[in-house]
Amino acid sequence: MRALQLLIAMNDLPTVTRRVIVPERISLADLHVVIQYTMGWQDYHLYQFSTDQDSTCYTNNSEGIEEYEYYERNPPAVPDQWEQMILAQPQRSAEMVSVRHLFANGKALNYVYDFGDNWELRITLEKVMENYQGPFPYCVAGGEAGPPEDVGGTGGFMDFLEAWHNPAHPEHSEMIIWGSSMGFTGRFEQERINLFLKHKLPLGQENVPHLLYRLNHEFLPFFRC
Repeated sequence: MRALQLLIAMNDLPTVTRRVIVPERISLADLHVVIQYTMGWQDYHLYQFSTDQDSTCYTNNSEGIEEYEYYERNPPAVPDQWEQMILAQPQRSAEMVSVRHLFANGKALNYVYDFGDNWELRITLEKVMENYQGPFPYCVAGGEAGPPEDVGGTGGFMDFLEAWHNPAHPEHSEMIIWGSSMGFTGRFEQERINLFLKHKLPLGQENVPHLLYRLNHEFLPFFRC
């Protein structure tokens, strides 16, 4: 089967990386789930993909998609500033676009998760594997542990790590309890990630399952065990 090897890197946390292999035919919504699993997130928030080639966003933001499609069908004669902004950035469903389609015109994707914490990631196509026989999606390698959900962006994560690693810190115990409750272990868990991907996203499926509720009900207990 044809597969893609991707390098996923956090823009503001360059040591937090994941190298993964995925079927080229999966949708962007499926790739989003793979990123969630490998980074240790729980899919609490909106996300979007984009490329450097155009301004289109591929997202799970149904309200944003509906709003854009409304103005696309009913373009205002003289758009105001808000309408201009909406029309300048097309919104499409991430479920309807394949990873292969976007990589046809470039070697990188942009991914933003949680518009509050605003995690920005760069996804680079490293190579195309024409006859990949291994288990996939598969996490080949990774850097440091990713930030837990709702930690407060890059600054909040730095403060969290300071308390997490320093037993003398006045908030150390509190952060250990909170971080653990969010599935944070302080390290990259390659074996566990791949075990989870193997059982939840098995080899050879035409469409990798993206039943998002499973992230909330199964992902966190798995990383606590």
